Amino acid sequence: MANKISIKNRFSMVAVFLIILLLLLQPHVSCARKMLQSSADDPPANSNGSQQKTCKFGRLFNISDASSDTGNIVRENTLATPCSSFPYGTTLRLPTGRCSNGLLMIDYFAEAFG
Repeated sequence: MANKISIKNRFSMVAVFLIILLLLLQPHVSCARKMLQSSADDPPANSNGSQQKTCKFGRLFNISDASSDTGNIVRENTLATPCSSFPYGTTLRLPTGRCSNGLLMIDYFAEAFG
């Protein structure tokens, strides 16, 4: 019986994850659809004949663990963390509160999505 409950819980977790993923991807899909529709009417913009269009997003949410450390630990407890002082964040030119030293995957996603 315990085995069946854990399988149901796993299925529920996967289903919730997929629903959230679909909801998060929806704005990107609709933006891509608009880009494809408008590119048929517009002339090429650059020398190789392809157009460059970007979608602008107002916000980017990241729900994850320490692999996407965005510096919120400083807001929680400024004095107790070594991440709020040198050398952390030196590639960003100031202590950022991140426990990493440089850009993260979420930063690259933000740059790519505009």
